[in-house]
Amino acid sequence: MIPVRTLAIGALLALAVLSGTAGARAAPANAYSAGHGDIVVRYDPVAAQFAVTIDIVNGTVNGVSGVSVILSPADVNVILRATKTRPNDAPSFAFAPIGVGIGEPYYAMPQSNSEATALGVPWLGLRHESPTGTFVSNTIQIRLTGVSPPGGSPGDFSLWSFSGFTPVFHMASSNGITSADVLGLPIGHDHFNLGLAPASTAGLWTLSFEASGQRAAGGTITQPFQIFITTTSAAAAVPALPVPQSYALALLLVLAGSLSFGAAAIGQSRT
Repeated sequence: MIPVRTLAIGALLALAVLSGTAGARAAPANAYSAGHGDIVVRYDPVAAQFAVTIDIVNGTVNGVSGVSVILSPADVNVILRATKTRPNDAPSFAFAPIGVGIGEPYYAMPQSNSEATALGVPWLGLRHESPTGTFVSNTIQIRLTGVSPPGGSPGDFSLWSFSGFTPVFHMASSNGITSADVLGLPIGHDHFNLGLAPASTAGLWTLSFEASGQRAAGGTITQPFQIFITTTSAAAAVPALPVPQSYALALLLVLAGSLSFGAAAIGQSRT
Protein backbone atom coordinates (compact mmCIF):
# COMPACT_ATOMS: atom_id res chain seq x y z
CA MET A 1 0.00 0.00 0.00
CA ILE A 2 1.25 3.51 -0.83
CA PRO A 3 1.79 5.47 2.41
CA VAL A 4 -0.67 8.29 3.06
CA ARG A 5 2.24 10.72 3.39
CA THR A 6 3.35 9.90 -0.16
CA LEU A 7 -0.20 10.30 -1.47
CA ALA A 8 -0.57 13.62 0.31
CA ILE A 9 2.68 14.99 -1.13
CA GLY A 10 1.63 13.85 -4.61
CA ALA A 11 -1.74 15.53 -4.23
CA LEU A 12 -0.17 18.81 -3.13
CA LEU A 13 2.30 18.76 -6.02
CA ALA A 14 -0.50 18.05 -8.49
CA LEU A 15 -2.57 20.87 -7.03
CA ALA A 16 0.37 23.28 -7.38
CA VAL A 17 0.90 22.31 -11.02
CA LEU A 18 -2.78 22.57 -11.85
CA SER A 19 -3.10 25.91 -10.10
CA GLY A 20 -0.33 27.24 -12.30
CA THR A 21 -1.86 25.98 -15.54
CA ALA A 22 -5.38 27.00 -14.65
CA GLY A 23 -4.30 30.65 -14.55
CA ALA A 24 -2.20 30.46 -17.72
CA ARG A 25 -3.69 31.56 -21.02
CA ALA A 26 -4.25 28.65 -23.36
CA ALA A 27 -2.74 29.00 -26.83
CA PRO A 28 -5.32 29.76 -29.55
CA ALA A 29 -6.70 26.68 -31.27
CA ASN A 30 -5.35 27.25 -34.80
CA ALA A 31 -1.59 26.82 -35.17
CA TYR A 32 -0.40 28.86 -38.18
CA SER A 33 3.13 27.70 -38.95
CA ALA A 34 3.94 28.57 -42.59
CA GLY A 35 2.75 30.37 -45.71
CA HIS A 36 1.42 33.83 -46.46
CA GLY A 37 -0.86 35.70 -44.10
CA ASP A 38 -1.80 39.28 -43.23
CA ILE A 39 -3.00 41.02 -40.11
CA VAL A 40 -5.83 42.96 -41.77
CA VAL A 41 -7.38 46.14 -40.39
CA ARG A 42 -10.62 46.77 -42.31
CA TYR A 43 -12.75 49.86 -41.90
CA ASP A 44 -16.51 49.37 -42.04
CA PRO A 45 -18.02 52.74 -43.07
CA VAL A 46 -21.54 51.63 -42.11
CA ALA A 47 -20.61 50.61 -38.57
CA ALA A 48 -17.88 53.31 -38.45
CA GLN A 49 -15.39 50.96 -36.87
CA PHE A 50 -12.38 48.74 -37.60
CA ALA A 51 -12.48 44.96 -37.79
CA VAL A 52 -9.18 43.10 -37.34
CA THR A 53 -8.63 39.63 -38.81
CA ILE A 54 -5.77 37.36 -39.81
CA ASP A 55 -6.19 36.36 -43.45
CA ILE A 56 -4.16 33.26 -44.34
CA VAL A 57 -3.62 32.48 -48.01
CA ASN A 58 -2.24 29.07 -48.97
CA GLY A 59 -0.74 28.65 -45.52
CA THR A 60 -0.15 25.77 -43.12
CA VAL A 61 -2.71 25.60 -40.31
CA ASN A 62 -2.78 22.77 -37.75
CA GLY A 63 -0.32 20.84 -39.89
CA VAL A 64 -2.45 21.06 -43.06
CA SER A 65 -0.87 22.93 -45.98
CA GLY A 66 -2.69 24.91 -48.67
CA VAL A 67 -5.20 26.46 -46.27
CA SER A 68 -6.87 29.79 -47.08
CA VAL A 69 -9.03 31.13 -44.25
CA ILE A 70 -10.01 34.33 -42.44
CA LEU A 71 -9.78 34.09 -38.65
CA SER A 72 -10.00 36.29 -35.60
CA PRO A 73 -6.56 37.04 -34.10
CA ALA A 74 -7.84 35.49 -30.86
CA ASP A 75 -8.11 32.15 -32.70
CA VAL A 76 -4.63 32.12 -34.28
CA ASN A 77 -1.44 30.84 -32.67
CA VAL A 78 1.46 31.99 -34.88
CA ILE A 79 4.25 29.42 -34.58
CA LEU A 80 7.78 30.82 -34.77
CA ARG A 81 10.60 28.27 -34.73
CA ALA A 82 13.48 30.07 -36.48
CA THR A 83 16.23 32.09 -34.88
CA LYS A 84 18.81 34.48 -36.27
CA THR A 85 21.74 36.20 -34.61
CA ARG A 86 22.27 39.91 -34.26
CA PRO A 87 25.01 40.94 -36.70
CA ASN A 88 28.22 42.69 -35.75
CA ASP A 89 26.83 46.18 -36.24
CA ALA A 90 29.57 48.16 -34.48
CA PRO A 91 30.13 51.07 -34.35
CA SER A 92 26.56 52.11 -35.26
CA PHE A 93 24.86 49.40 -33.17
CA ALA A 94 21.86 49.85 -35.45
CA PHE A 95 20.35 46.51 -34.45
CA ALA A 96 20.48 47.19 -30.70
CA PRO A 97 16.68 47.73 -30.43
CA ILE A 98 16.17 43.98 -31.01
CA GLY A 99 17.18 43.56 -27.40
CA VAL A 100 20.13 41.14 -27.60
CA GLY A 101 23.90 41.60 -27.84
CA ILE A 102 26.04 41.20 -30.95
CA GLY A 103 26.18 37.55 -31.97
CA GLU A 104 23.27 36.56 -29.71
CA PRO A 105 20.18 34.78 -31.10
CA TYR A 106 16.60 35.98 -31.29
CA TYR A 107 13.41 34.55 -32.80
CA ALA A 108 12.93 35.99 -36.28
CA MET A 109 10.18 36.41 -38.85
CA PRO A 110 11.79 37.97 -41.94
CA GLN A 111 10.37 40.57 -44.32
CA SER A 112 11.29 38.47 -47.34
CA ASN A 113 8.98 35.69 -48.53
CA SER A 114 11.89 33.61 -49.80
CA GLU A 115 13.72 33.89 -46.47
CA ALA A 116 10.57 33.06 -44.50
CA THR A 117 10.09 29.97 -46.66
CA ALA A 118 13.72 28.94 -46.20
CA LEU A 119 13.45 29.36 -42.42
CA GLY A 120 10.13 27.51 -42.28
CA VAL A 121 8.17 30.32 -40.62
CA PRO A 122 5.00 32.23 -41.56
CA TRP A 123 5.28 35.21 -43.91
CA LEU A 124 2.94 37.47 -41.95
CA GLY A 125 2.30 41.02 -43.11
CA LEU A 126 0.03 43.97 -42.32
CA ARG A 127 -2.86 45.15 -44.50
CA HIS A 128 -5.06 48.25 -44.35
CA GLU A 129 -8.40 48.23 -46.17
CA SER A 130 -10.65 51.30 -46.25
CA PRO A 131 -12.44 53.37 -48.90
CA THR A 132 -10.09 55.93 -50.45
CA GLY A 133 -10.41 59.31 -48.78
CA THR A 134 -11.78 57.98 -45.50
CA PHE A 135 -8.65 58.71 -43.46
CA VAL A 136 -6.19 61.59 -43.61
CA SER A 137 -3.51 60.71 -46.19
CA ASN A 138 -5.31 57.34 -46.59
CA THR A 139 -3.17 56.14 -43.69
CA ILE A 140 -3.87 54.58 -40.31
CA GLN A 141 -1.49 54.00 -37.39
CA ILE A 142 -0.66 50.72 -35.69
CA ARG A 143 0.68 51.35 -32.18
CA LEU A 144 2.43 48.87 -29.90
CA THR A 145 0.78 49.03 -26.47
CA GLY A 146 2.07 45.95 -24.65
CA VAL A 147 4.38 42.93 -24.73
CA SER A 148 3.78 39.91 -22.49
CA PRO A 149 6.57 37.29 -22.81
CA PRO A 150 5.97 33.66 -21.78
CA GLY A 151 5.52 33.09 -18.07
CA GLY A 152 6.44 36.63 -17.17
CA SER A 153 10.03 36.11 -18.35
CA PRO A 154 12.01 39.11 -19.64
CA GLY A 155 11.57 39.59 -23.37
CA ASP A 156 11.29 42.18 -26.11
CA PHE A 157 9.43 42.64 -29.39
CA SER A 158 10.68 44.65 -32.35
CA LEU A 159 9.49 45.40 -35.88
CA TRP A 160 11.61 47.01 -38.56
CA SER A 161 12.16 47.53 -42.25
CA PHE A 162 15.28 48.56 -44.18
CA SER A 163 16.45 51.72 -45.87
CA GLY A 164 19.18 50.29 -48.03
CA PHE A 165 21.19 48.18 -45.57
CA THR A 166 20.20 50.26 -42.53
CA PRO A 167 17.42 48.96 -40.27
CA VAL A 168 14.57 51.38 -39.52
CA PHE A 169 12.81 50.33 -36.31
CA HIS A 170 9.13 51.21 -36.15
CA MET A 171 8.54 49.42 -32.84
CA ALA A 172 10.90 48.18 -30.13
CA SER A 173 10.02 47.45 -26.53
CA SER A 174 13.66 47.10 -25.42
CA ASN A 175 13.86 50.82 -24.60
CA GLY A 176 10.34 51.02 -23.20
CA ILE A 177 7.01 51.30 -25.01
CA THR A 178 6.25 54.91 -25.92
CA SER A 179 4.21 56.90 -28.44
CA ALA A 180 7.16 56.46 -30.83
CA ASP A 181 6.35 52.75 -31.22
CA VAL A 182 4.01 53.30 -34.14
CA LEU A 183 3.78 52.27 -37.77
CA GLY A 184 1.97 54.33 -40.40
CA LEU A 185 0.06 51.97 -42.70
CA PRO A 186 -1.38 53.33 -45.98
CA ILE A 187 -4.08 51.50 -47.93
CA GLY A 188 -2.59 48.25 -49.18
CA HIS A 189 -0.24 45.84 -47.46
CA ASP A 190 3.41 45.39 -46.61
CA HIS A 191 5.74 43.02 -44.76
CA PHE A 192 8.31 43.75 -42.07
CA ASN A 193 11.00 42.06 -40.02
CA LEU A 194 9.82 40.85 -36.63
CA GLY A 195 12.00 39.93 -33.68
CA LEU A 196 11.30 38.34 -30.30
CA ALA A 197 14.21 38.28 -27.92
CA PRO A 198 15.98 36.55 -26.32
CA ALA A 199 15.85 33.17 -28.04
CA SER A 200 15.88 31.49 -24.62
CA THR A 201 12.37 32.85 -23.95
CA ALA A 202 10.18 30.16 -25.51
CA GLY A 203 6.42 29.85 -25.14
CA LEU A 204 3.32 31.94 -25.76
CA TRP A 205 3.85 35.67 -26.33
CA THR A 206 0.98 38.16 -26.25
CA LEU A 207 1.52 41.33 -28.29
CA SER A 208 -0.96 44.16 -27.81
CA PHE A 209 -1.64 46.85 -30.41
CA GLU A 210 -4.06 49.63 -31.20
CA ALA A 211 -5.19 50.57 -34.70
CA SER A 212 -6.22 54.21 -35.07
CA GLY A 213 -7.17 56.51 -37.91
CA GLN A 214 -7.98 60.22 -38.20
CA ARG A 215 -11.01 60.50 -40.47
CA ALA A 216 -10.89 63.17 -43.15
CA ALA A 217 -14.43 64.18 -42.14
CA GLY A 218 -13.37 64.48 -38.51
CA GLY A 219 -13.09 62.14 -35.57
CA THR A 220 -10.74 59.31 -34.71
CA ILE A 221 -11.45 55.59 -35.01
CA THR A 222 -9.56 53.21 -32.71
CA GLN A 223 -9.52 49.46 -32.20
CA PRO A 224 -7.28 47.45 -29.83
CA PHE A 225 -6.23 43.92 -30.76
CA GLN A 226 -3.75 41.23 -29.74
CA ILE A 227 -1.53 38.85 -31.67
CA PHE A 228 -0.41 35.53 -30.15
CA ILE A 229 2.94 33.98 -31.09
CA THR A 230 4.44 30.76 -29.74
CA THR A 231 8.21 30.57 -29.96
CA THR A 232 9.69 27.08 -29.90
CA SER A 233 12.77 25.19 -31.06
CA ALA A 234 12.79 23.79 -34.58
CA ALA A 235 12.70 20.21 -33.27
CA ALA A 236 9.91 20.80 -30.78
CA ALA A 237 6.29 19.98 -31.47
CA VAL A 238 3.58 22.61 -31.25
CA PRO A 239 3.05 22.98 -27.48
CA ALA A 240 0.10 21.20 -25.97
CA LEU A 241 -2.69 23.16 -24.36
CA PRO A 242 -2.75 23.36 -20.55
CA VAL A 243 -4.76 20.70 -18.72
CA PRO A 244 -8.46 21.68 -19.00
CA GLN A 245 -10.02 22.61 -15.69
CA SER A 246 -12.50 19.73 -15.97
CA TYR A 247 -9.60 17.29 -16.18
CA ALA A 248 -7.90 19.08 -13.33
CA LEU A 249 -10.98 18.69 -11.17
CA ALA A 250 -11.23 15.02 -12.05
CA LEU A 251 -7.59 14.46 -11.13
CA LEU A 252 -8.02 16.23 -7.81
CA LEU A 253 -11.07 14.09 -7.04
CA VAL A 254 -9.07 10.94 -7.78
CA LEU A 255 -6.26 12.13 -5.51
CA ALA A 256 -8.72 13.04 -2.80
CA GLY A 257 -10.25 9.59 -3.06
CA SER A 258 -6.82 8.03 -2.75
CA LEU A 259 -6.15 10.03 0.39
CA SER A 260 -9.48 8.95 1.90
CA PHE A 261 -8.80 5.34 1.03
CA GLY A 262 -5.32 5.51 2.59
CA ALA A 263 -6.63 7.13 5.75
CA ALA A 264 -9.37 4.54 6.08
CA ALA A 265 -6.90 1.72 5.62
CA ILE A 266 -4.67 3.07 8.38
CA GLY A 267 -7.67 3.44 10.66
CA GLN A 268 -8.62 -0.19 10.09
CA SER A 269 -5.08 -1.39 10.74
CA ARG A 270 -5.15 0.36 14.14
CA THR A 271 -8.43 -1.26 15.28
